[in-house]
Amino acid sequence: MLFNPDNSANIPLVLRETPRWVNWEAVPRADGRVGKVPINPHTPPRHASSTDPRTWAPFDLSVGVSVGSGGTYGIGFVFSRDDAIFGLDLDHCLTANSDTWSHRVLERFPPTYVEVSPSREGLHLYAYGAVPRSIKTARGELYGWGRFFTVTGETLAGSAPGLATIPTKDMAWLVQTLTDKPTPPLSAAAETAADWNAIELDDEDANPPPFEEFQAICQKHPRFYSIFCGTGKSYRSPSEAEMALGRTLVEAGWGDQDIYRVWRAYRAKHGHPDPHVTKYKVTLHTLRQTHADGTQTPPTQADHQAHAHHVLGVDFTRFVCVGSPGTYYLVTPDGESLKLGDFATTEKQVTWRSLLHAHYHHWLPPLSGKRWLDTLTSLMALCEYDANPDSAESAETLAWIDQYFASERAPRAPTYQSLTDGQPCLVNDRRALSIHQMLTYLRTQHVPNLRLRDFSARLKVLGWTPIQLGRKDANGKTINKHYWCAP
Repeated sequence: MLFNPDNSANIPLVLRETPRWVNWEAVPRADGRVGKVPINPHTPPRHASSTDPRTWAPFDLSVGVSVGSGGTYGIGFVFSRDDAIFGLDLDHCLTANSDTWSHRVLERFPPTYVEVSPSREGLHLYAYGAVPRSIKTARGELYGWGRFFTVTGETLAGSAPGLATIPTKDMAWLVQTLTDKPTPPLSAAAETAADWNAIELDDEDANPPPFEEFQAICQKHPRFYSIFCGTGKSYRSPSEAEMALGRTLVEAGWGDQDIYRVWRAYRAKHGHPDPHVTKYKVTLHTLRQTHADGTQTPPTQADHQAHAHHVLGVDFTRFVCVGSPGTYYLVTPDGESLKLGDFATTEKQVTWRSLLHAHYHHWLPPLSGKRWLDTLTSLMALCEYDANPDSAESAETLAWIDQYFASERAPRAPTYQSLTDGQPCLVNDRRALSIHQMLTYLRTQHVPNLRLRDFSARLKVLGWTPIQLGRKDANGKTINKHYWCAP
């Protein structure tokens, strides 16, 4: 078995929430070594590419394909220029004749996530840092983009549960140690993060705005008070009203946390759902940057919309966040909702690149960090929030699933015959079903015109994920079927 799903929880959350996962297959080489061939989780056994986002997938799908293959496929994580995550492969460092330099790496670096490689002779280290170039030497391999690592989830004793940030001087030492050459200076762009990440907000702070200061600014700025109460100018969205409120507070010298409290109080007063805290950080960054420049005027909703349309290169009517914590959707002119994911997924360029290519057949070129930050700022300004997704629809879907499983024979582990017949089954004690067989049942018993796309969306809301199940018969003939598996 190339990956044990019981180890999934050991893998850091930041990696699991980054949709850059592939599967891989062990292929013997002529020189006696084992090659690791990347597999596209969407269309196994077709190959994936570490430079083609269309062949990458979310973590759950990659694990599902691995489980469905009976362990024939492992899982792998792809490194990309979209973030500063890098991987260090310390090969053969767990053997009796290992080079002690690998131990020096672990001692020098701050605690970060380290796991045992599939060969059980080496280690894979994951962290944040500025990688000047890809490196492969006898001592190890260092990658920040364009490659993938096989992932086991078998942590090294003493490994940290998350990813550390490696200081520039330690990265320089690592490169020099790997190559026996001094490291060229890193560009400033390689080390910069989005400016709004530096803004500190306590999202668990339930305190109201400071009373005396709030009363004073309401008296000094009647327009501010009318916006807060909803009796003045009508704004098309809470985000526009918050921008107007925040502009006054920034000019008055208020601190970030107090402005955050005013925004939350405004949303609570008018029954608007609370967005992700990062949305507030982006808005604060925009306001403070505009205030510092002095000569600029804050962009309007029309400005944000024009900017987002121009950069993304496609037409859309709405950008929506559903639920809390939210799931983000892009709504097309014909009313179709295209799911992006949670905020950590939505803020990644690769997520948008994959979605735009799949649904618009449009390729979004890589954007600089600043340009993508500006685009994300515009999208967040346009975002509409709906805290109450249709729970009645979810309850109806669950009832349908219960009835369907009750109408079939008792679920069991998948077999060649059960997959051939499209029967429901259990995968690691979780329900799994053939969506086509289920749809046939629903069209007969409940909704004659139910579309595959609509039912897939219902399953996604419930947390079900597509997997690939494969089994062999007594003669060695293999069958592979697409199923959906419960969370």
